[in-house]
Amino acid sequence: MRSTFLALLLTASSACSIDRTGLAQEDAATDRDAGRTDAGHDAGRDAGPTDAGPDADAGSDLCPDDPDKTEPGVCGCGTPDDDSDSDGTPDCEDGCPFDPMKFDPGVCGCGDPDLDSDSDGFLACEDCDDDDRDVNPGADERCNERDDDCDMMTDEGGVCDIGCADGEREAFLDPVTRPDIAGCSGAWSERGILDDVAPACAREGGDDGPRPMGSGCNIEDLCAFGWHVCEDPAEVAASSPTGCTGALEGTSGDLFFLQRQSGTGNRECDGGQNDIFGCGNLGDMPKPSCRPLDAVATSTCSALPPTWDCGASNFSEAAAVTKDGGAGGGVLCCRD
Repeated sequence: MRSTFLALLLTASSACSIDRTGLAQEDAATDRDAGRTDAGHDAGRDAGPTDAGPDADAGSDLCPDDPDKTEPGVCGCGTPDDDSDSDGTPDCEDGCPFDPMKFDPGVCGCGDPDLDSDSDGFLACEDCDDDDRDVNPGADERCNERDDDCDMMTDEGGVCDIGCADGEREAFLDPVTRPDIAGCSGAWSERGILDDVAPACAREGGDDGPRPMGSGCNIEDLCAFGWHVCEDPAEVAASSPTGCTGALEGTSGDLFFLQRQSGTGNRECDGGQNDIFGCGNLGDMPKPSCRPLDAVATSTCSALPPTWDCGASNFSEAAAVTKDGGAGGGVLCCRD
């Protein structure tokens, strides 16, 4: 009986020992698992793709699809920040990337400066002569063998029928009824009317021409190309069927238009350099030798407006005469 009790007690004791060992092993396994779990999480955080490997480079490249740029710069990803003309403005912002003088095409375009050298209001790219302010697309065509209005035509539109270098008549106003004679107002600074000389200022005279004050001009500069100052009373008669009659029709004010012939005095047209003769409503009536002329200025041209200057001598008006403005008339021009 006692033996049976001891056997049962030993058996129970062994069972309790086995259980404790199993629990201990189970607790140890649990601790090891917990350790591996924490270590795994920490390792994941330390070695994750955010902090290491190829993904780290991609995070610092702001232009991942542009092999030449890591940040957009001025021009953005995919466009280089080049400055081809070295003007300090990158090509992506430069309207003229190969013109160092322009950032915008402007009126004339890249490579062509927007300059107006003659200050006539037209840029060089629009103007057929940017060194002459009287030649541009807005100018009037004049009879001078030049393309004044930049239309690639010269002396068009019947301007050479006007007879006056500035393209406007001030006497014998109708070129249809008076096709071969014109009264042209204007000024000149070269003294005298007797010498048959070439124009001195390229026919830029006339009150509406480039040189309205006549600087550097002579009387021939008031007549258009293909015309000249009428030589004498006979040429005036040949160029105008009615002579001076009707010269001032349609005009107003006091006007005098001279021709080249002078005289020796006493209002005679007989050579010399005394007095000036022509058509107009000023001065005296000439002698019959001057027909068909109807006006003469004597005594240093005292009967003419102050724009006229005939010098200080009563005997040489034709040799000394100049004019410093368009008022008061000018010259008679006859067709060549």
